[in-house]
Amino acid sequence: PERTSIDLRPKVINKRSRFGDWEVDSVEGILHKSGIHSFLERRTRYYQAVLLPNIDSEYGVKAQLQLFGDLPKQARLSATFDNGRENYNHTKLRIHLGMKTFFCDPNCAWQKGANEHFNGVLRRYIPKKTDLSTVTQVELDSIIQEINDRPLKCLSYETPNEAFRRELQSITNYQGWSDSN
Repeated sequence: PERTSIDLRPKVINKRSRFGDWEVDSVEGILHKSGIHSFLERRTRYYQAVLLPNIDSEYGVKAQLQLFGDLPKQARLSATFDNGRENYNHTKLRIHLGMKTFFCDPNCAWQKGANEHFNGVLRRYIPKKTDLSTVTQVELDSIIQEINDRPLKCLSYETPNEAFRRELQSITNYQGWSDSN
């Protein structure tokens, strides 16, 4: 499938001044089988994660469509991926949700550095070589909630949960989102 280079990504995304631009990555479990698909909204640093029983394009796009599909259109403008196999079906985001998709250059994880940073925070809870089949989505959600409840200097000490909620409320009277999502 056609992949749009990060070099063609609009400059407004680089500035983090617009809500609805996401970075997507995966954290692999032991033996590179199962994983955690992670999502970070660039402006608010709001972080989400979904367990993947297998790191492949089928499970990857299913998680992407589920997470982004639950959001209003204005909260899911674009997604930036690495070149992992779990992102091969990215065109379904464009077709079904109208999202723009961009890809980092090969071996340039720093081009989606905020997500990489938050994956590092996640690794404090779930270290490398953890058998992810022993982790439940409920446990993962609890960890993500704790991460999103930490005040951040870059958000003037607002939490990602607070910033995300404020942004959602500013774009629409969207009532469907809660801290438990």
